[in-house]
Amino acid sequence: MTIIPIFVDTNAFIQMRDLKDIPWGNTFPQASRVDIIVTAPVIKELETFKVGTNERRRDRSRAALALIDEAMELDTMALELRSGRPSVWLKVAAHTRIDEARFPQLDLAKSDDQIVAHAAVHGEDAIVFSHDRGPRISARAMSVKTLKPVEAWLLPPERSDKDRKIEQLERAARERHPKIVVTIGEGRESFEGIVPILPPLDPEAIIRKMDAILAAYPRASLRRSSNIEEMMGYGLSSDTIDRYLKKYEEFKQGAAKYFERLHTLVRRAALVVDVPYKITNESGVAAKGLRIEARLEGDAWIAGDRADAYRQIGIPSLPGPPKPPSPHDGLRISPHLFNNFGSPPEPRDPTGFYWADRPEVGDKAASIMCEDYHPRRSWDDSALIVTNEVTFVGALRFHVIASNLPEPINASLAVRLIEREATWDDPAIVEMLRGIVTIEDD
Repeated sequence: MTIIPIFVDTNAFIQMRDLKDIPWGNTFPQASRVDIIVTAPVIKELETFKVGTNERRRDRSRAALALIDEAMELDTMALELRSGRPSVWLKVAAHTRIDEARFPQLDLAKSDDQIVAHAAVHGEDAIVFSHDRGPRISARAMSVKTLKPVEAWLLPPERSDKDRKIEQLERAARERHPKIVVTIGEGRESFEGIVPILPPLDPEAIIRKMDAILAAYPRASLRRSSNIEEMMGYGLSSDTIDRYLKKYEEFKQGAAKYFERLHTLVRRAALVVDVPYKITNESGVAAKGLRIEARLEGDAWIAGDRADAYRQIGIPSLPGPPKPPSPHDGLRISPHLFNNFGSPPEPRDPTGFYWADRPEVGDKAASIMCEDYHPRRSWDDSALIVTNEVTFVGALRFHVIASNLPEPINASLAVRLIEREATWDDPAIVEMLRGIVTIEDD
């Protein structure tokens, strides 16, 4: 077995890649094992550096000493760092007293010359491994072989104190202002809305839906009042019951017609394009008076919410059933009449979002505000685009400002609609129906 003994200096642990990761096999193709030999002067310097102020030197010294401690716990005082050919071992050199008279050319008060002396005592196969010229010159003087690491084995240059100071100042400057990131359409370059082409519901499907509706809202069973009850003001008159029954039949007919044209309603609902967006504060500074302004380009407008959008585009709710009459209807007072009567308006949450400019029918711009948008917060919302054209092509543009933002943030997204054939069991259609088929209030 060919063993290559490598005597390292302290910088081999501080300024180089992990010694186990160096391609020793390329340098020593004949080697079956490489011993990284650590001597007492190296350990002494690592002990000093482990409490220093230099971050890289401190951290790497502590990591090296942890490996050395692990090796010292073993009987052979050698720890395998990497298996294979060659295997790489960390070996702690036995404490050996150096005879100064044997090495008059060396200054054994210096750590580098002590490393060279240990290598010379080991024998002619020893190699001094250092990026510094000093120990390599001393080794040559003692006829000890040397190895200089190639640049690829070194860590990137350490930042100077000046570099660190500049980075701290830049970080402090950045942290004076919030960092707001705007993502529209989940980060895609463009957004496509699908307008489905659906066949009308078949008669059996309409019957099933009608059965479900009538089971949920059955016709009330009403008793006609006698002449005496009617004279006393109790019970229900024949006219009242007949009006209810007529309204219930109208409800059934309206529901059936609603389901007959449901495919056209779904198609119109698809003209309301829901474009998601996210506003993220990636900094440690709150954005003050954050205002998100949305502007639409193209033959369309922005809606305040989905109910507004469906009302504007003419999508009715499913007709609701009539309320069964009661003999005491004339005496009832709506409980909603006195809701919030005399109550002061609730104060706004400064961390919440509120409309600054709520869009009306035909408006192409809208904006919301948050007075105090906290650090590390994300706000997910969506902009609702309403159009009458299935061939809509346009763009949604965002303009974000805050009192402590150094400059506005702008983002935009291309938006278009495309037609596509679909089926009633398509998951997207099923989800859309949940928002369309709602019962209108009586």
